[in-house]
Amino acid sequence: MITDEAAESAVDFLRDSALAVAEARSNRIYADEFRRHLKAILMELTPDQPLGAQERDAYGHEKYLEHIKLMRKAILDDERLRAQREAAIMKIEAWRSQSANMRGFKV
Repeated sequence: MITDEAAESAVDFLRDSALAVAEARSNRIYADEFRRHLKAILMELTPDQPLGAQERDAYGHEKYLEHIKLMRKAILDDERLRAQREAAIMKIEAWRSQSANMRGFKV
């Protein structure tokens, strides 16, 4: 049974987490876009090599690995907040259904 307080807490979470969710999503998108930029920069370090070798070296570069680790955190933060928001929405929906059912049984 979901209490009114639990539903209210879920609504509060949705309201209060909006900025954090937006920042997490923004960080994730930025990290993804920057990955392409970083790859281009790293490929420029070996202009005398064929494109395939440049790409291999870029992917193997320490800076690329560091960025992938940052991307991992950005994705984790984004997905964690998204899942928490979905759980809050589901809690509110369950509370609505529960409340409607209780009103239906009152005579």
